[in-house]
Amino acid sequence: MIQRARADALTRILGARGTLYAIGDPVPLVLTHRRNPSRYIYLRSGVLQWMLAHTPGRYAGWRAQLLARGPSVIVVHDFTWRGPHLLAFDRFLGSRYETRWLGAWQVLVKAPLLRRAEADGVALNRVPG
Repeated sequence: MIQRARADALTRILGARGTLYAIGDPVPLVLTHRRNPSRYIYLRSGVLQWMLAHTPGRYAGWRAQLLARGPSVIVVHDFTWRGPHLLAFDRFLGSRYETRWLGAWQVLVKAPLLRRAEADGVALNRVPG
């Protein structure tokens, strides 16, 4: 029930044409009936390292692919990536998206969609929880 409410909020944010990119957990995609622009959702247990090793340009290539896809919303959950690129990745996303929270889901939203969602009464938190 809690995840369904979060998915409903995502659907309201995205509208009919918005694109969703999930990192770490496919649940937001399943509950909103959307497909991920990347086949790599789950990035633990060595999957991230494998994906980067097989992506042209490695880390910079992945960032470029994400940016080229231009998702309206990125949902990050259970992404425990540690290392030198984590802070740079957060800054990269933070410079293009507004960070909010739907419970345990970190939701990165393009500014115009965020303004519209807030005007429509979609409740997003500025802190986790």
